[in-house]
Amino acid sequence: MSSKFYEPPSNRNDIKEAQIEHQQQNLNSQREQRQRQRANGRVMWLITFPSAARPPSQRLTRGDLGLRVAKVLWG
Repeated sequence: MSSKFYEPPSNRNDIKEAQIEHQQQNLNSQREQRQRQRANGRVMWLITFPSAARPPSQRLTRGDLGLRVAKVLWG
């Protein structure tokens, strides 16, 4: 066994625990990042589709949207 890779047995457990703890922290930060991205996605969605935030009575239907696009394109 090369001495470079050998640790005395008393040390091994601590290293193992440190690795496990590090993995836990990684998982937690990944979860937080995902939640943040999800929240950002919701905000972006509302910016892109403001009608999503309106009550259903005021929402644009697909037909309204088509008319609006047609007006913009062909006056």
